[in-house]
Amino acid sequence: MSKALNATGRPVLYSLCNWGEDYPFNWASTIANSWRITGDIFDDWDAADARCPCDGPDAWDCRLPGFHCSVTNIMNKASFITSKSQPGGWNDLDMLEVGNGAMTDAEYVAHFSMWAAVKSPLILGNDLREVPAADLAIISNAAVIAVNQDPNGSSASRRWIYTTNDTDVNGRAEIQMWSGGLKSTTGGDYNDEVVLLINGNNKAAIMNATLADIFVDSGTRGTAKQLKISWEVRDLWTNRMSNAEAASIISGNGTTSNSTGIAQRYNATTTSYADGLARKNELLLGSVTTTVQPSGTIIATVAPHGAAMFRLRALPSAAKKRDEL
Repeated sequence: MSKALNATGRPVLYSLCNWGEDYPFNWASTIANSWRITGDIFDDWDAADARCPCDGPDAWDCRLPGFHCSVTNIMNKASFITSKSQPGGWNDLDMLEVGNGAMTDAEYVAHFSMWAAVKSPLILGNDLREVPAADLAIISNAAVIAVNQDPNGSSASRRWIYTTNDTDVNGRAEIQMWSGGLKSTTGGDYNDEVVLLINGNNKAAIMNATLADIFVDSGTRGTAKQLKISWEVRDLWTNRMSNAEAASIISGNGTTSNSTGIAQRYNATTTSYADGLARKNELLLGSVTTTVQPSGTIIATVAPHGAAMFRLRALPSAAKKRDEL
């Protein structure tokens, strides 16, 4: 199939699916553009199901992918193979469940954020003819999609995961942090960085991520050069469209004209995400919330089964001052 598609002379995305059997992330990049890494997803946050085996520290060695897999089950399996993803070849975490109705809004936000951060194909698995307004607001968030479409194509990786005592109805309670490099939008020597805090607790939690943990790939024990400068922190969910705006779009009455009271939205058909990022389009960069000082910490209150997602951008003045010392 791969040879036949290439012989057409046309650009065709080849999506391979054997549900993660035979470890396709080790070989599928030679014949396909994406490959499923697990059994079929189910519209549930973290319920265990015997038909979707393998979880925890040994989930990478799953010989029976199964089906009825929860979001967190797939997230855990993906955490072991993020290095297998590369430009032109992607780990496919399966279709998105946003809009199918069985999860909470916070869970759908976390689900969409996670798939975007690890560069999984964002394939909608819901009926767009009946999409709820809140879910349209999730799947059309350009600042989050821009992370998924980042020109560098680098998957975020899980930096830590901890269990807590605040268990939910399924007996689960975990918090975790993912981060990964993005193409620089400042024009300096430092790449941007995506940071994802995921709260699996039963209640809202105050979570934090140190720059040392975020940039651990650039230097262990706090030696990364990124710790020596300040970072602008941009919340990628602040500009999520309102339910009223989404409802007006669904009804056919919405526009992108600010004069009508509808917020301006990014048009990827007119301008690609790569071009938009190169032009520093604010719709793709999120909203500035704070600045993290050298060796500092990001702090966020995260909803139960929810996520906080940020883009970090190096402050040029801070970087320049450090270079002059």
